[in-house]
Amino acid sequence: MLPQKNKVSRKIFSGLVHKKNTTHGQYLTLRVFQQEKGESRFSFIISKKINKKAVIRNLYKRRAYAIIQKYKNQLLKSFVCIFFFKKEAVNLNFKDLEKEIFYLLKKNNI
Repeated sequence: MLPQKNKVSRKIFSGLVHKKNTTHGQYLTLRVFQQEKGESRFSFIISKKINKKAVIRNLYKRRAYAIIQKYKNQLLKSFVCIFFFKKEAVNLNFKDLEKEIFYLLKKNNI
């Protein structure tokens, strides 16, 4: 699991959600913001519209955080990345999720 210091807090999240630096993928949407200093932070948002069951939503979040945890040393520092799941991500397996996350990160040069 990703350490708390690498997750986006509610205080940071509320100020960043409405800013416009968005990249769209097939299954996810990424919003990236540059911090002045510190480690990169990540957040994954999956709406109840995508799946009503919390168990399934949490499964996708755990998978995504595991991918970031595995490769966090290769990523650049001082970024805040917020990923939003799309409806098309309902039956996404681990490898496809990993490809989608890295596609979006490479597109933003992170």
